[in-house]
Amino acid sequence: MKTNIQTALAILVASWAGCVLADGEPTELVPLASADAGWRVSVGVRAAPKLKTKATAGATAALAKAGRVKAASAGGPSAAGGTVTETSESTTTEDGGTETSGTTKDEAKAASGYKDGVTRYDFDNGYIDLEDAAGQPGQTTNWHFDDAGAFDATGLSVSGTKNYEETKKTKTRTRKTKTTKTKETTVADSAARSSFRETFADGPADSGSEHAEGLEIQIGRLVYENESFGVEANAGYTLYKDVDCFSAGGRVYTGRASASRGSVETKTTTTTQTDVTETTTTTTESGSFATVLSQPEFTDLDDIRNPDGSIGGASYDGQPVQTGWTTAILTVTPDRFSVVANPGASSTSTESATTEGTPETATSTSRSPGASVSRSRAVDVRSTGELSLQELRLGASPFWKAADWLRVKADLGLVGSHAEVETHTTVLADGSAVWSKRHSDDEWNLQGYAGLSVAVLPTDGLELAAGAEARFPKRKIRFDDGIVSGSTELPSWDAFVSVGIRF
Repeated sequence: MKTNIQTALAILVASWAGCVLADGEPTELVPLASADAGWRVSVGVRAAPKLKTKATAGATAALAKAGRVKAASAGGPSAAGGTVTETSESTTTEDGGTETSGTTKDEAKAASGYKDGVTRYDFDNGYIDLEDAAGQPGQTTNWHFDDAGAFDATGLSVSGTKNYEETKKTKTRTRKTKTTKTKETTVADSAARSSFRETFADGPADSGSEHAEGLEIQIGRLVYENESFGVEANAGYTLYKDVDCFSAGGRVYTGRASASRGSVETKTTTTTQTDVTETTTTTTESGSFATVLSQPEFTDLDDIRNPDGSIGGASYDGQPVQTGWTTAILTVTPDRFSVVANPGASSTSTESATTEGTPETATSTSRSPGASVSRSRAVDVRSTGELSLQELRLGASPFWKAADWLRVKADLGLVGSHAEVETHTTVLADGSAVWSKRHSDDEWNLQGYAGLSVAVLPTDGLELAAGAEARFPKRKIRFDDGIVSGSTELPSWDAFVSVGIRF
């Protein structure tokens, strides 16, 4: 919202400086002592209270943007008669549970690895029993495999096989329901009814009194001085912080229109049929795990093979060693174990059986108002305003030296104020915006000012000042965005504090 006025500031200050300066020296009304500081630059805060604002929203203009409710028509009674059939289907599935039989894959895998504290391992093709006559930890002669194929001459290892075959039967029940609704509608009477109602309200308004504060920069030049009195010329620029000057909102219109024709009788026939399908899915998975024990000591199959083609044989099946059988020592330690998975085949089969339900029929009759139409409309207005203010001032300050460190000043001059009011207005119909606009009005105003201030000089180069001024005549800025209009008064007086450097 800020309007750039640096160019205007430069022109005004240059004009003032040309009048005040003569070859860079103060105007010689009375010769000044060479030690006196002729220039002053001050920075301070200026506050302007009681900026009064009045704003009013035009209800008629807002309604023109949103529109009024339209009259309703229900049509003829014949529109209500007829037959309508609706069909819907729904399906639900229930879990009947799962049955598992046989040796599972996880069970076979768990029985294939090394286990602390286990002294016997049983496989589908043999066994290993750590209990033998020798009693050497980690070694045994009490082991046997049915076939020499359990020995891998290339990898120098023996393998025990653990087979698995797991069968799962999963049952589900699917219930399919088909519903058919037939509605027969007839007009019982043709009496017509209608209504139309509107409520208008004045446009929302807001009024308030805000204050503004801003940063000021001022330049002063001493043009006359004697032992007790002096005159200083001043130029300054003030930039005020934006002020939220009003916020107005409210409902300006409510309208409702309705129309109905005929009393309607509806006969509804509902037919429901439910079919149940029971499904059994059978899944079979088979395979094996090989428990491989590394035996680098077995370099020749003939050293461990028995006459019947098996390997190992000490106390086979709890019997004494048979004639001609080997008594090879098998090393059974954790580092010798490894498990190899050999996936097998899997198959799935599904069986279903369907049971058809008996249709169920229900009939109901209802009477309700016939064809009807209803419309409504609610119109609201929301608006906010923001004031931006900048000032340029030129003036003179005759002063009296109450003491070497204290000056009492009379401040006189002109102040040019640039004020801008930006409005943001929205018209809503049924809660939704149908029109929105940002609009700004700005103008320059010229006022005179007169006031008193006190300056304290702690040192020759430092000045602390405070004062207040009255402005005349009163001025205001008017604004109008087509919906909301009003005015904001410009400051009628203000006060300031500042810190200045004298040189």
